[in-house]
Amino acid sequence: MKLLTEIALFISFLCMLALLAYVFYLKLCGRFSRERYAFVALGATISVAIMAVGAIFVAAPWHIIASLLPHVFNAPPVRLPESHWAEKVLVLGFAAFVIWILHRNFAIWTEPKSSRHVRMLRLHESTNYISEGLAEVLRILRRDAAAPLHSAVQSEHMGSALEPPSDTRAWRDDARELLELKCQQYSFDATEGWHDKAGCWIGCDLKTGSTVALRCSQERPDESQLGQYVEYVQALQTRSTNNIELFLALRDGRASTESVAGQQIRVVTEESLLNDLVDFTDYIMDIRKRVERDSLPDSELTISDIYSPSFLTNESGDDLGQTLEDYLLSWLAETGQRQVAVLGEYGQGKSTGALMFTHRLLTQLDRVPRKVPLFIELRGKSPATLQPVELLGAWASAYRIDPRALLKLLIKGRVFIIFEGFDEMAGVGDAEARFNHFRALWKFCFPAAKIVFTGRPNFFLDDTELRAALGIGSPLGTGPYCEHVHLKPFSIDEIKHSLRWAPASTKSDILSLAEQDEKFLDIVSRPSLLYIIGRLWDLPDFAEIKHTVDAAQVMGAFVQHCYRRQTEKHRGYPQFMVLTEAERKFFMDGLTAFMASNRMPNQLTRSQFEQAIADLYDVIPESLHGGAALPEVSQLNLKARLADREDALEIVKTDCRTYGLLVRDYSRPDALRFPHKSFFEYILGEFVAECLLNRNEEYNAAIQAATQFRVESVIDVPEALTFLGEIVSRGAPPDGQARDMVHHLFDAIVFPPRLQPLWIFRRLYLSSVTWLMIRSVRLFFLFILTLIPMLLMGRFFIFRDTAVSSNKVVMYWLLFMLMASVMLMLLMALRPATHTMHASRRGSRFRRIALWYCLVRSMGIVNATIEDAYGKLTVKAVAKVAALVSSKEFSERFMFPEEATKK
Repeated sequence: MKLLTEIALFISFLCMLALLAYVFYLKLCGRFSRERYAFVALGATISVAIMAVGAIFVAAPWHIIASLLPHVFNAPPVRLPESHWAEKVLVLGFAAFVIWILHRNFAIWTEPKSSRHVRMLRLHESTNYISEGLAEVLRILRRDAAAPLHSAVQSEHMGSALEPPSDTRAWRDDARELLELKCQQYSFDATEGWHDKAGCWIGCDLKTGSTVALRCSQERPDESQLGQYVEYVQALQTRSTNNIELFLALRDGRASTESVAGQQIRVVTEESLLNDLVDFTDYIMDIRKRVERDSLPDSELTISDIYSPSFLTNESGDDLGQTLEDYLLSWLAETGQRQVAVLGEYGQGKSTGALMFTHRLLTQLDRVPRKVPLFIELRGKSPATLQPVELLGAWASAYRIDPRALLKLLIKGRVFIIFEGFDEMAGVGDAEARFNHFRALWKFCFPAAKIVFTGRPNFFLDDTELRAALGIGSPLGTGPYCEHVHLKPFSIDEIKHSLRWAPASTKSDILSLAEQDEKFLDIVSRPSLLYIIGRLWDLPDFAEIKHTVDAAQVMGAFVQHCYRRQTEKHRGYPQFMVLTEAERKFFMDGLTAFMASNRMPNQLTRSQFEQAIADLYDVIPESLHGGAALPEVSQLNLKARLADREDALEIVKTDCRTYGLLVRDYSRPDALRFPHKSFFEYILGEFVAECLLNRNEEYNAAIQAATQFRVESVIDVPEALTFLGEIVSRGAPPDGQARDMVHHLFDAIVFPPRLQPLWIFRRLYLSSVTWLMIRSVRLFFLFILTLIPMLLMGRFFIFRDTAVSSNKVVMYWLLFMLMASVMLMLLMALRPATHTMHASRRGSRFRRIALWYCLVRSMGIVNATIEDAYGKLTVKAVAKVAALVSSKEFSERFMFPEEATKK
């Protein structure tokens, strides 16, 4: 019986250790709910209590283990000594400490949360892990389903961002607001101006001081009612000299003028008040200027000269057989509440197509269309922080339009909105922020409103987020919903039509190569890249890469051509430019790094531009004066040439703004941007490549110092990462040397320079940084860190004399508690090591590892080569790191399939 008791206590002790290890695992892994934690913690508490009771009434656990060992090894039995009071106190103290830790972890539980836990928080209900554990036991016994985990994006409150507003204002308020907007000299007091007795508003004309009265009625009043209305207004007159202006506002009918009791009454209707409520002249002129007169970069051509409409596919990939413009025209004629999202990858013509559709409606009809398109660019805007009238005001201020009038027209269905470029909004670092932006944009979805969104689908983390943010759904008979369509790449016929501006020989060469080479066809099927190739095709520098061209080479050749063209202008007129080609490139690279470092979209405000130029001017290398410099000053650097000019900095700003690659951004006053987002992405990728390949170190260091740019920031810009891979791939070694390239890029991106001479530790360094991402490795560390104090205790206590002094017992247990504390701190350190970067995405070392892995995979280097260099386990851990911090696109293309799915 005594032996059975000892065995039972020993098993309880082992269960306690296992349960405690599992409790900490649940806390650290961040994948289980608080209810699951409470269930395991309850079991651990029971085991700890059994151990404490056994230590008080039977013996301490280490004595039990020492007495059982002889039975295992057939040794002479050892007498079970009675526990000393100090041992009992230490066991009770340990039990209390464990229970306190379990309670504390339960009380401060953060993520993840179950739907039941979230509901309790909202109702301010408190509980403890004992009762929660018992509730979980009952749930398991009843075989009920566990409460689902709460998700910020997929919860019941964020199932869809499409929560349409409603316009419930009475006709009297609507009529007053319309009349005030129509005749802005009229003013009515919204709180005191309504006279219920006569059913009218009484106000004044701010210019003449005349009394203005507005009677509002759904149906036309009879003559006696109109007479009473006139008498009531006349009776309110305090001065006979005051004129009276009388209005009768009807919901439906025809506008006219009538005479009642000697007074003229102007009959206005909703239709007449809405007509000509807004003067769109400036807006229409601006759209015409952008399409018909503004030249494209490095060209005399305009958008109208090169534009070719794109065809569409639906969500399933089926061809719709309609161009974007025809599709939107037929959609506009519908009476339902179906909204449209036009999606496409970079360079496929989303922005240009939406602009040309707007231009077609505004200029190719005999008059202003009944539904006026409002082309609102979202670049750099933060809709979640703005009310609808504020967002409209930011757009309308450039055209001297009252945003309140626009909102009225939107509510009445007289205008519709094209929200262009949702992927360039500001403050989109996490799913909740993106969701809030779209929830704000859907506030424009009034019952009669029409809305178009354009942007890149990779803006969203996954298809679930895309559907939630855009309100994608099927028609339910009532209420609005959204459908998304995709732009198709150009076919050969569309490429031919788009190249109508190009020389016949250029067109023939491009079409011939596109028919033969699928890779080249993939490039020229994007309208923006097709135009660039057409411009560069006959240049001598482009001839060498025509048949091996990739997107990065196209963008690089075009950017270089733009720089060189400005230099040629400089040679003919040397007085109007101050920067050389190399200096202008320095400032453009610096502005790109500045934008990437601050996670900005393709947009710079005036203050940001000036600050960035000033910082770059301060650090510009003295050796930077080469390239195609001015002949007369070719040996002087920029600061030396401008040493005598008090306005030197202003001259540089003007040159960068006027002769660089930036253009005016019409979406925001006093803002600049690169002509296409791809320009920004390519320049960023090229600059990072220069940094990684250690080319022109002084140049790169100056830009990084001025902008606080870090090369791992490129991982936040997926297309820049793609360009980077293509640029680095040009110098990639043959397949047999791929392993050397893997090591070279690892040293350039990840391995600290101070450790690079110790190249033999490269693999050990990578393993130490990444292995904690693997669950089995974390459990192994947990086991080792639990075993160390027990072995040390056994070394100094169990295998010595069982009869020891109380001082030694206290000393040994203090040592044990010390080692246990160290173990606990190390275990807690695993959490920031493995999960902080997932929450903040700012872990520099992890982001560099992710950049390295994505880059080598984008170069076509297979996992087998990387595993050969660093081991399968290490590469698996690296893939987990990359899946956490890189973009969805790269996860799908280069990660292990299971990691892409988890992400």
